Amino acid sequence: MDHVKCVYCGRPLPQGAIICTDPFIYAMCTQCHSHAGTCVLCVEANTCPFETDNNCTLPKQVQKTIRQGNNVIQAVVQNPDRIRETCQKSCKCWSDDFGCLKQNGTCGQYKEGIFNVKV
Repeated sequence: MDHVKCVYCGRPLPQGAIICTDPFIYAMCTQCHSHAGTCVLCVEANTCPFETDNNCTLPKQVQKTIRQGNNVIQAVVQNPDRIRETCQKSCKCWSDDFGCLKQNGTCGQYKEGIFNVKV
């Protein structure tokens, strides 16, 4: 029997690896299994318009003044204008209610990749 490899990362799996049978039969390592159902393994995981949109010339981060009572704090935050121009307009993992769903772990668009693995 050939070595069984993790369907996601391709690492060889030891005997007693996690075998999933619903809806397909496939194997995955414990590390990938711990990420199952999250955006880490989503087919959209490597595309982030905020990070990769070269057409948007807005800076990724801006300085923001935050006032809490008598305290004034300067903080570096993600540029809300860039978020509006990239995430809100073109990202499948954006939610008007919850913002960036990748940052929250799992998005409503989550779907696993299609794979062919013999176990």
